[in-house]
Amino acid sequence: GIYRLWDFSVVTRFPFGLFEKSRHLAGGLDLVVFPRAKDDPAWQAQIYGQFGDSSSNKVGQGDEFFGLKDFRDGEDARRIHWKAAARRGKPVVRETERQVHQALEVVLLHHVPKPLKSEGLQFEDGIERLAGLIEQLFHTGHAVRIVCGDQIVDLGEDRSRDRVLSVLAAVTLQDGVARLGDPSPKVGRIVAGPARALFGVHTTDVVLSFGDLHAG
Repeated sequence: GIYRLWDFSVVTRFPFGLFEKSRHLAGGLDLVVFPRAKDDPAWQAQIYGQFGDSSSNKVGQGDEFFGLKDFRDGEDARRIHWKAAARRGKPVVRETERQVHQALEVVLLHHVPKPLKSEGLQFEDGIERLAGLIEQLFHTGHAVRIVCGDQIVDLGEDRSRDRVLSVLAAVTLQDGVARLGDPSPKVGRIVAGPARALFGVHTTDVVLSFGDLHAG
């Protein structure tokens, strides 16, 4: 969440650790505390199953076979394809195809009519699981945009990871009706939120539910 410090002191023993110096500061200072990133293997499997790497038809880092080319001095001899080299009578190396990560849009719904206390707890847990998923997506090279009401962190923004996590840090479950807009073109969409917010939402997107529909 976002925490405001109104009155605080900064203390240091720099540079020698012998004397302690302090300075009293007055005034507001906002601290943004990112949600804890909680792993959810089921969510990760669901996302990677739907939005796995796609082929680029270009040479690069990957696992899929792309073709063979003549071995050149300075290249790693361990990459030589010995069976093909024997057939051709000269050393050749195996090339792989570069894999492309699809850009993803996470739409976070955060409105339900008259939120229940249990839904609030489930929402906080869901935000932590979503933070863990987004951290994983950034780690694997996906570009991620988030849409949360009027807040949008677009693809390619500076420090987009921190900006996305800042949105998750600040969002709260609110009373109202969740609305899902039209999907963005050429971007895989993930819709996440409380079960009641997702109930009745008709979409072919990947849906990640925070908790059960019948929260007690």
